[in-house]
Amino acid sequence: FTSFVDTIPVTVSRKMIIEGQKAYNIYCVACHGFAGDGKGMVGTRWSYPPANLTGEVYRDSANRQGKDGYLFEVIREGVWGPDGANKMPGYKHAISEMEAWSVVAYLRTLQKARGSSWDDLTPEQQAALGKPTPAPATDSAESTEGGDS
Repeated sequence: FTSFVDTIPVTVSRKMIIEGQKAYNIYCVACHGFAGDGKGMVGTRWSYPPANLTGEVYRDSANRQGKDGYLFEVIREGVWGPDGANKMPGYKHAISEMEAWSVVAYLRTLQKARGSSWDDLTPEQQAALGKPTPAPATDSAESTEGGDS
């Protein structure tokens, strides 16, 4: 097995995450979906189901797949099955090394967003975002309106 670096070897900034989001939206979203859950429009029809990048195996750096270096390698080189079948194309022809690290940084924000709550944020982060908007109240009469009784 190849060994991979645990964490991104450069300082992650907001600008880097935004650049990662742009590249992700161009190259990854069709298969992995906007949420990173593997439910992109193309991915749901692919012969191999795309990875749910927000899943626990990709969050936990104790796993090979949870290391930032592994994600970087997959972005650049793709995924090959034991039988030699290409399960995901590599994008090193289109994504530079720095852009690949930016995509990894963006993936980490997707992972953090899933499974996190408002209470997980620091007071400074809460203040920067403003108060959350409550979900609209649902009226049970509205949900049955127009239906047969």
